[in-house]
Amino acid sequence: MDLDEAHARNRPAGAPSLARLYLRNLDAAFLVFAALMLAAWLFADLGTGHGWAYALGNGVVITLFAALRRPVQPRRPLKRATIYRILLSCSALPFNYFQSGPLIEQVRLEAIPNIERLLLAWDIRLLGEGYHDWIVSLRVPWVTEVLQILYASFYILPLSLCFLLVLRGKSYALPAAVFGVAAGFLLSYLGYLLVPGRSPAFLDDSLVHNGGIWIAKDVWDHVREAGRGAYDVFPSGHTALSLLVVYYAYRFDRLAFVILTPIACCVVVSTIYLQYHYVVDIPAGILLTVLVILWDRAIRRRAPPVPTLQESWTASVSSRTRQ
Repeated sequence: MDLDEAHARNRPAGAPSLARLYLRNLDAAFLVFAALMLAAWLFADLGTGHGWAYALGNGVVITLFAALRRPVQPRRPLKRATIYRILLSCSALPFNYFQSGPLIEQVRLEAIPNIERLLLAWDIRLLGEGYHDWIVSLRVPWVTEVLQILYASFYILPLSLCFLLVLRGKSYALPAAVFGVAAGFLLSYLGYLLVPGRSPAFLDDSLVHNGGIWIAKDVWDHVREAGRGAYDVFPSGHTALSLLVVYYAYRFDRLAFVILTPIACCVVVSTIYLQYHYVVDIPAGILLTVLVILWDRAIRRRAPPVPTLQESWTASVSSRTRQ
């Protein structure tokens, strides 16, 4: 029996459940990120008069997640608390993503060209001059079609994991999965702020879409247009979140692992195949995955031990004997 399931079924009386430890760490992650963004916006706004809407939005995020950490929280039903976190995360994560680009332009605009040249230089050192043309030459229309659709619909992957866990009767695993996915997103956004850079596909017109069968070209144009104001290449969030989905699927449900792993692998391949990322973004995304897994394991080490069925039976017999 998995530790998460054991805690859900046989947690020691009065001890905090593993699921609640995940939820509290999830709350803390959103609170810390929102506080950092609020401080950054207040700093960026000095003398400019812009950014108060983002500062207010971060204040709302802080208020909502802080409200979930009230002392009465442990008495609330765990399922309801998990649903609250899922809904808030689905609202707060897009807000956090879309505010990162404007904040970078306010604070670090002059650093962006140097960072993009550095990322490109690393790629050239790894793969040689002209590697972009070599990758483009490998494109096959039907492969391009599939990978373009999967890349654009990447956000469905974590939701699919949650859906499969519920469908397969593994609802007890939702707090861990939601924590891991949200932590991966937030750490990737922090990386964008520290190392702001645009996608090579948005910088070089020679890398325009040249394949696909039906809708790949339209999807490419839409993503390219929507991403012109984004600085979201390092680390590769698509890589990190896809690997995290695979990790939690393997941990909790092997059927979900079998279904989602091929899709996740295609998403990772698409980041380079479609030139949305520099090559060095991929190992950075893998490192981010490792950090989230280490954070997850640190949470599990804090959970109180759960007695085995034999230990529970022995304790019950001893209690009855004393009576």
